[in-house]
Amino acid sequence: MSLPTPTHGHLYCRTLYVAEDAAELVTVEYDELGAVTAARAALEPDAPLLHEDAGSNVATDRTFSFGPVEQRFRDAAHVVTGRYDFPRYSSVPMECYSVIAQWNEGDGGPSVEAWANFHGPFSMVPVMAGALGIPTSRVRLHVPADIGGSFGIKAGIYPYVVLMALASKHAGTPVRWAEDRVEHLMASSTGADRAMTFSAAVDADGTVTALRTDLIDNVGAYLRPPEPSTLYRCYGNITGPYRIDAVEIRARAVVTNTMPTGLNRGFGGQQLYFGLERLMDAVASATAWTSSRCAGGTWCRRSRTRRRPGACTTPATTPRRWTWP
Repeated sequence: MSLPTPTHGHLYCRTLYVAEDAAELVTVEYDELGAVTAARAALEPDAPLLHEDAGSNVATDRTFSFGPVEQRFRDAAHVVTGRYDFPRYSSVPMECYSVIAQWNEGDGGPSVEAWANFHGPFSMVPVMAGALGIPTSRVRLHVPADIGGSFGIKAGIYPYVVLMALASKHAGTPVRWAEDRVEHLMASSTGADRAMTFSAAVDADGTVTALRTDLIDNVGAYLRPPEPSTLYRCYGNITGPYRIDAVEIRARAVVTNTMPTGLNRGFGGQQLYFGLERLMDAVASATAWTSSRCAGGTWCRRSRTRRRPGACTTPATTPRRWTWP
């Protein structure tokens, strides 16, 4: 295969791997700007602003309250508070992202036919059509039955299919691209890291009567769909398996100098329940109620007190009026 003649400032490589090795030999001089990478740090008054016209690093800030939260905290025998941090995390599907795209010019106007291991074609087609400036009827996206794992990652909206369609338009031929593992780890969706504060109002017998939560998700440099859904996926069952009928929730998403987040294996669940379970351990410690002191040596996880007849009846209704099981 013949290669184009290199021109000033351009280097053509036979393979992606040669290009990656060559990139390590390039020296770039940067003017270093301020950066922030952690959720709580993004809220500091002197934190660098990612989007100056927004005036803040807070992308969304909502508060919800159900039941007599203030009264329960005023009447509580104990108030237990904990600050917890859940790290950013990722999955590694066996198969990375792959796209084949072909741009066609016909009598009815331009059209695009593409093949991609995307997990959700009906959400991608209108996005592609809008980005390419063509009707949805002129976009055909093929998705194989087996896509080698997704974990939610391949359901995120990425620019790859549109970019390959544009590459095909300019090259005048079908274009194929396959993501390698390094690209995947750098650019695919990661699960949001969360900084959180939980407070519990606890009565004299160790029962939690009210819960306050302050959840701060780090969504990266941009609030990319489907975020901020990580904050709200478990919103309907914010109290987990515990019988707590008064809850106040503050949910914030902040932007930082990191990659945008998105769907990733159980998103929202592990962040919430990590903090909730740590809080319940702190409540048990602060009130001296432990599983060994519960009647019969068992622990009633719904009321967090001694098991007694009727204490853990099902089904139960959460403050958000969800019923389980």
